[in-house]
Amino acid sequence: MDKQLKEKIQQLAKEAKVKFGKPLTLEEIQETETKLRLKIPQEYRDFLEIFGCMQGVGLEVLGRAPDRFTVRRPTGEIRGSALGRTLDLREAYPTFPKNCIAIEFDGGEGWYCIVCGGEDHGKVIYWDMWCDPEQAYPNIPKPEWFKKHPNWAKGHITGKKEDFWVEAFDFWSWLIKRLEETKREVEEKRKGK
Repeated sequence: MDKQLKEKIQQLAKEAKVKFGKPLTLEEIQETETKLRLKIPQEYRDFLEIFGCMQGVGLEVLGRAPDRFTVRRPTGEIRGSALGRTLDLREAYPTFPKNCIAIEFDGGEGWYCIVCGGEDHGKVIYWDMWCDPEQAYPNIPKPEWFKKHPNWAKGHITGKKEDFWVEAFDFWSWLIKRLEETKREVEEKRKGK
């Protein structure tokens, strides 16, 4: 990770009132890869090694479990870590993509995930736990869905159906976007909006 990017993330996190966690060790990252049977993309690996996790009002990027999580899975992983949440999602939802790590709950029905392998390696996607499995990532919604939602592409990253579930083409651009959104929310609350 270059120095300018690290400083930008640290500054945005400060302005967004977001705190970092304890960095993961190389052994902890390797344990995550082993237990999930995948290879973590370099950008997310750097995040884990430098920041560990992020926690603030409206933003909680998983890696190491935020301090408030202490409950463990029967196999020992802390449930609030990226590893623990991903294992939980795999068990609860057979449609959860095996090449993804859950990195942030959206507060509603889905998760932001980093793709670890395949043609989308390194991208951040959105996975909807209540979506028809045939239309959930990595599948594209059926043509009927697009007919019912003709304006879907207006706020989308590319507006292309083949990128339907893609939130960002890399981890850092996704993280900066989330930090900027959180910063805006903090500033609006401060101003009383």
